[in-house]
Amino acid sequence: MNIASPKVNIASPKVNIASPKVNIASPKANIASPKVNIASPKANIASPKVNIASPKVNIASPKVNIASPKVNIASPKVNIASPKVNIASPKVNIAPV
Repeated sequence: MNIASPKVNIASPKVNIASPKVNIASPKANIASPKVNIASPKANIASPKVNIASPKVNIASPKVNIASPKVNIASPKVNIASPKVNIASPKVNIAPV
């Protein structure tokens, strides 16, 4: 099926929008802040040298031999019979296209 549509040419009008030039000048301000000199006093503080040595300690744990008893647990033999089920599905032949 071949459907032809009418050709439509829609053109928008050309618009030129120009903004006026504006020159806004702010007054100049000269603000001077006072000069402040904050100096901390010089100090030489030294901490004393300390030698802290811990005593040598040898901690040995005692040897422990824990043997568990041998256990033989026999489970009873169980024979469970389930019903036999035969389910047949219909045969379907799908030929390739």
